[in-house]
Amino acid sequence: MAAPVPEVFARAGLWTEEEFLATSPGNAAVDRAVKPQLYAHAGVPCYLRIELGEDGPRALVYQLTRHRYAEVAGVDPGQPLVLTEPIAVTLDLAALAATTRPPG
Repeated sequence: MAAPVPEVFARAGLWTEEEFLATSPGNAAVDRAVKPQLYAHAGVPCYLRIELGEDGPRALVYQLTRHRYAEVAGVDPGQPLVLTEPIAVTLDLAALAATTRPPG
């Protein structure tokens, strides 16, 4: 499912909804296998994928290198995502998860 792009990323023009994904069991295979190939073909330099698991969200950041993506950062549930590139930002994954899940 497309997740709301955190304001700091949107303001900087770094990620669009197509480059910022929240993966759930229903779309995990497409988000992990198909979309990275499409992004690479389009020349998207980096993307952020959020895995919404039972233990909480996990974040993975990928960078395009020679037409393939390499994981350049990642954090497990309960940890903030702290990036220095392409911009300096700290992302609270728990708050993000709360905005992407339907009320219980």
